[in-house]
Amino acid sequence: MGPYRIVGRLGAGGMGIVYAGVDSAGRRAAVKLIHDMHATNQEFRIRFRREVEMLRRVQGTCCVRMLAADAEARQPWLATEYIAGRTLDEHVRVEGPLSGDGLYGLAAGLAEALVAVHAAGVVHRDLKPSNVMILPQGPRLVDFGIARSLDGTSLTASGHVIGSPGWVSPEDYAGAPAGPAADVYGWALVVVYAAMGEQPYGAGRRPEVLAHRVMTATVDTARVPEGIRPTVDRALAKAPEARPAMDDVLAVVADAWRGHHGEKGRMTWDPATDVTSRLKRVWAFPAVDAAHHGDAGRHGDAAHHGDAGRHGDAAHHGDAGRHGDTAARGGGIADWPSEPVRARKSLVRRAAPAVAVVAAIGCAGVILLDVQPGSSGGQRPKSSAPATAAT
Repeated sequence: MGPYRIVGRLGAGGMGIVYAGVDSAGRRAAVKLIHDMHATNQEFRIRFRREVEMLRRVQGTCCVRMLAADAEARQPWLATEYIAGRTLDEHVRVEGPLSGDGLYGLAAGLAEALVAVHAAGVVHRDLKPSNVMILPQGPRLVDFGIARSLDGTSLTASGHVIGSPGWVSPEDYAGAPAGPAADVYGWALVVVYAAMGEQPYGAGRRPEVLAHRVMTATVDTARVPEGIRPTVDRALAKAPEARPAMDDVLAVVADAWRGHHGEKGRMTWDPATDVTSRLKRVWAFPAVDAAHHGDAGRHGDAAHHGDAGRHGDAAHHGDAGRHGDTAARGGGIADWPSEPVRARKSLVRRAAPAVAVVAAIGCAGVILLDVQPGSSGGQRPKSSAPATAAT
């Protein structure tokens, strides 16, 4: 497909099949080939073409990158960078909550990614720990929403979000339009989860109980660092208009991270640039050797959340990590080119014992979730509430 030689299969879902691809320079990619039944649907093609063009404008450092796409092919396809690592929820289950530079870096990196997503005229609407990867380079926002949106798991045909219980914004639960403020709310929930090590509204509760708690309960933010706690509290406001805009959140978190390192005075340059630079200097999580642990060779990894991520789909049952799928078993994909993996000094207690592989549609996954009406990209979503740091 395009410049990619297909060397294995990573997963499958209602929208298509995700393959492992390698280009002529040996660079890895996750290549999604759309199913025939969608390829022959003209309405789907129009939407797919529009969303691919919008995706090209998402330039966040902490977003998984789209590499190439062909919306005009007989079977449309989309390629994103292939990444191996643990999701945030897996990392927390094994290593415990984040703290220090790990927590500040997560909060800042996700804010940087969401600013880029919003600038492209897109709303992610599926912020949760399983959609965040912890990599040596920094956190990465990923999502499998393209498959879920077309399959009806994240977005129904009429445009009503179903989402993930406990991670859905109050306005989503209320059936009201959900814009960028819903992502601000999701960002805050993920930060609280990373700081606490548990779901903010409780785990294992029935969906209707979680919905009630989201609509009425106050989230405990006591373990969030003081420098960003006021902003997290505002981001968790039940009313979307009371939440700060994402670029204001980024500015506050970047400034608070500087304060964590004893740097005085407000920054005089772009917060996104500051965050990207600081992640390179102080973010220190270990690399995970996918070839050693197997490209997608265990149940419960990111590939399990999968291409479509819903009950009844092959992806949900671990098409990228179940017995019987040679390309995805613990031995990995034989034709992957070897790439050196260098471990960096870790902020965590021990190296990762297992690997999750993102058959990444990454930020491509956000695109079919919700496009803001009339958006041409590049415009900042507005909010009436300023973000503030603790003083």
